[in-house]
This record gives sequence, C-alpha cells and structure tokens, in this order.
Amino acid sequence: MMDYIHFNFFSVGSLIPVLFNFFVAAYLLSIPRRLTATTHLGIAFLYLTIFNFAYFFMSSRYHPAAAYHRWVTVGVIMLAETHFNTFWFYFPEPKKTSLARAMLAGQYIVSIIISAVFFYATFNGPRVFHFDGHYWDFTADRLSKIIGIIIMFYLVVFIGLALWRLAGVQKRQRWVVLALTCTFILATAVPSITNTLSREGMMDRQVFQITWDIFTIFGYFFMAIVYINSSRDRTTIIAKIVGITLVTFLVLMQG
Repeated sequence: MMDYIHFNFFSVGSLIPVLFNFFVAAYLLSIPRRLTATTHLGIAFLYLTIFNFAYFFMSSRYHPAAAYHRWVTVGVIMLAETHFNTFWFYFPEPKKTSLARAMLAGQYIVSIIISAVFFYATFNGPRVFHFDGHYWDFTADRLSKIIGIIIMFYLVVFIGLALWRLAGVQKRQRWVVLALTCTFILATAVPSITNTLSREGMMDRQVFQITWDIFTIFGYFFMAIVYINSSRDRTTIIAKIVGITLVTFLVLMQG
C-alpha cells in the first residue's frame, strides 16, 4: 500500500467535526468568569476536537502508521465523556461537588489504565488495512470490543446522572436538562452502537464513519445551542450571535 496523503469524501467529512468542536470549545472556554459547568463542557468539546482530528488523520493517510490513531481515540473519548459526566454535578447548579471530584479522578484513572493496556497490547502489533472503510487499524478486535463496552458504560453513567438531575430540578429547568440529555444521546449513543457493530462485522465501517460525522455535528450542535441559551454565564448578545453563526455554518458545510 502506497504511503501518501489522500483526501476523499470521508477525510473531508471528518475535518468538519474537528472545526466544529474546536469552535464550540473555544467559545465556551473564552467566557470570562465562566461557570464550572461551562468549563467542563468546554474541556469535553476540546477532547472531542482531538478525537476527531485523529479520525481525520486516519482517513486521509494510506500508511500502516495511520493505525496509531487508535492510541489517541481510545483514551480521549473516555476523557471527553468524563467531563460530560462531571458537567451534571454543576448544572443547573452545583450539587455534591465532593462526589464530582472523586468521580472525575476515578474516571481519569480508568481512562489512563485502559489506554495503557491498549498501548501495550498494540505496540509493534500487527496492522491490517480494511478495504471496506479505507483505513488502517490494529488487529485487536477482542480488546476493541471490550473498550467499546466500557465506553458505552460511560454513556450509561451520563444518562444516570442526567436522570438524577432531572428529578431534582424545577419544571422550567427540567426541559433544559431533558433537551441536553436527548441531544447528547443522539450525538453519542448511536455512533457508539454503530462502532461496535462495525467491529463485529455486522455493519460496513464506512457506514459508521458517516454516522459519526452526521450525528456528531447535529447532536452536539443542538446541545451547544441549548446550553448557550440557557446558561447563566455573562456573555454579550454579540458573542452569542457570533458563536451560534460559526457552528451553524459548519453544520451547513456538513450537509
């Protein structure tokens, strides 16, 4: 297989989520005196930027070294979900922050351990080119399946925390919490399921790639819009208009 940079439908499509998540992260983290919930949400989107850049690298380079994109995606996606989970301890208002810090540390430790195990298992390991999805990967299907299950467990934790906050907020805030939960599930659960199915050979890999790009953009787009318009952060109307315009433009590019 030739070693060259190759831009195609999938590589270009993978670049748009990189830009989208970067702009959302930059907007949230640039808010002065922002809420702790905003900080965790911004860090989560920053991790998603790194995650999607690894996919862009994978889909645009035909070389066995492209398999090492998994070294980035395995750990980073769990760290992103860690901050999404921590977000619920501070939104709509701070609650059980001591438990939040303990769970944050615990989830970081799990993510680091899983990443270290994956690094060790795949270091100088065999690599294979998947013609159905046009990408290089490690031949570590069993370990990848286990990691996929752990990632889905992180999603279960998110849903559990969301239901906990949903039960303890006022009626007006309840709709915001419900909207954030549904958009996150839309953006995350569907691609996670298709990822697992594709690695089991039950679905074409390029179907997962398309699913990831589309659901990431539209799901996180609505999540960002809902949060920006419901957060108590002190931002100007102009800042909101500029931020929403940028992410809307990227949504249209994805289409």
